[in-house]
Amino acid sequence: MATDHAEGSSEAPASETGSGVASAATTVHEAEGTATKPWSISGTFEQSLGSGTFTAPGDAHARTVAYSWAFVLRGSYRLTDMLTASLRLDLDKQLTVTAVDAGSKAREFYFRDIRLGVGAEEIYRDEQYTGIAFGASSQLRLPTDTWSRAAGRVLRWDNSATLSRTFEDVGPGSLRLSFMETLRKDFGPRARDRNDASYLDTCRSIAIDSAGDCVSNIASANWGLVHTLSAEYNFFEKWTVSLQLLLINTFYYGLSGSETPERLAATGDAPVTDATIGRSRYAIDAADQRDQTWGILEVGYQATENIGLALGLSSLQAPFIQSGGNSKALTFPFWDFATPSNNQSSVYFDATFTY
Repeated sequence: MATDHAEGSSEAPASETGSGVASAATTVHEAEGTATKPWSISGTFEQSLGSGTFTAPGDAHARTVAYSWAFVLRGSYRLTDMLTASLRLDLDKQLTVTAVDAGSKAREFYFRDIRLGVGAEEIYRDEQYTGIAFGASSQLRLPTDTWSRAAGRVLRWDNSATLSRTFEDVGPGSLRLSFMETLRKDFGPRARDRNDASYLDTCRSIAIDSAGDCVSNIASANWGLVHTLSAEYNFFEKWTVSLQLLLINTFYYGLSGSETPERLAATGDAPVTDATIGRSRYAIDAADQRDQTWGILEVGYQATENIGLALGLSSLQAPFIQSGGNSKALTFPFWDFATPSNNQSSVYFDATFTY
């Protein structure tokens, strides 16, 4: 399985998302004994190498090697035969000095948003005609992450609906196909206050200009949609191959001059302009939008009753290859071949213990 920090934060810049820390919707190897008790606990330790690690030394645009670790602790409790409550804690750290960490300092340690959720994997199944099952879940993310606090976020609320179909006896195993649609809502201020003393302290390193000023976009995320397609093939009892593709649409608050408070001005009584609110002079007053694709390929092996191992590729990037101000082609969603030195893709290895 792959762990998650980048998708969990709409504040995460593209350069931050290149580690192997990926989406939570990938395969979770569950110990066989967990079905007999109402609760389970699992811990996943992950190590990842960014795609820039494999860039030719002669590449003038090559970044330094990107190497990081992550740890995810999960707990769940079965409330009813259908409903399960969950808790998740994420920790991660970039071990190399590279643009991929994008923090306010090098090798920054992150304690990500705490997640509390409740879900039903199968609410209804159409046994007679299609065999399609319907599930749903709801999750709250408490703002313990650096970027969540920098944005002043109070709460993130994700609500998901899932359609899935399992095909038995496909070769030596079974194939599960699923589609999940997630509606996300962020609660908090429309924008960050640049006059706040803590603003620069939490500014990403890649967003600080030569004068030491933070030039990051100060508009906060308003809401988003996450569309997830997954395929998982389980075979020979212990092996799993999974593929997952996410399209993430994030919509930000608009920051037109009439809507932006004067306190966002860069200095004193200076008027609010496109420059002082960090917006292009060519931008329109409508809310900004950001699109990303997330591709994950993984091979998993259940080594023992309680230990699962996985090796995979993760790539979180823009859906188009940019040429100047134009989009010239679609990116390959499972690896960044166009700009590998940006570390937007990674190779990761996971070890999971479940009790």
